[in-house]
Amino acid sequence: MNSTPETHATTEQVESKNGRQADGRFAPGNPGGPGNPYARKVAEYRKALFECVSVEELRRVVAAIKKKALEGDVAAAKLIFQYVLGKPITPVDPDRLDVDEWQKVLEQARPPREMSAVLGSVPANLASSLTNIAWLCNLETNFVGPFQKSLQKLDERDTRRAAAAAKKASAAGPKGNGDNGTAAPKGNGDNGASRTAGVAPMPNLCASEGEEWLRRIAREMFGEAPSPNGTNGTAGRRER
Repeated sequence: MNSTPETHATTEQVESKNGRQADGRFAPGNPGGPGNPYARKVAEYRKALFECVSVEELRRVVAAIKKKALEGDVAAAKLIFQYVLGKPITPVDPDRLDVDEWQKVLEQARPPREMSAVLGSVPANLASSLTNIAWLCNLETNFVGPFQKSLQKLDERDTRRAAAAAKKASAAGPKGNGDNGTAAPKGNGDNGASRTAGVAPMPNLCASEGEEWLRRIAREMFGEAPSPNGTNGTAGRRER
């Protein structure tokens, strides 16, 4: 009997509601469960618990639970049965014994191509060990080495730039104040030297003004201009 449109609509509503088909299977496009986003945190807690509880302490805990179970504590007995025997299995259906046995035979029978695939592979523990070794070598070759070479090139470039800047600075001529860029003349006119008591600071003058200022000071001190022989008029000083 063909299914009616109403049946199709009902099936689609069930699939859109819980993401499963009418028989309970996942419908196409079902994203599945969220999984365990805290698996790493739970593993960290378990590790801390293992480090805090020794084997001898765990034995004493089991002995205490066992004692309560022997005294009639149902919760303690259930806990022991659950971890020793496991959850109860589904009772065996006598009418399916032959079918179950045949299913086990089918599971044990494997095609020869699977054996070839196994023989052409390596054990998982060996694959993990070899990969961890080759991984570090590959990282050293393809990442660490080129990265260090890049850093070396950057250092060489900075060295060249510093050498070029130093060469350019040494080749530069003297600055306008004649001191090759050192500190400019101070306000007292003596370029930062200590001021002598009783001597007025020398003003910053150009060449012509400086000569006139020197002549004026000489006339006040000696009554005449400095002699050409550099004796500042001492040889020809007039008597006052």
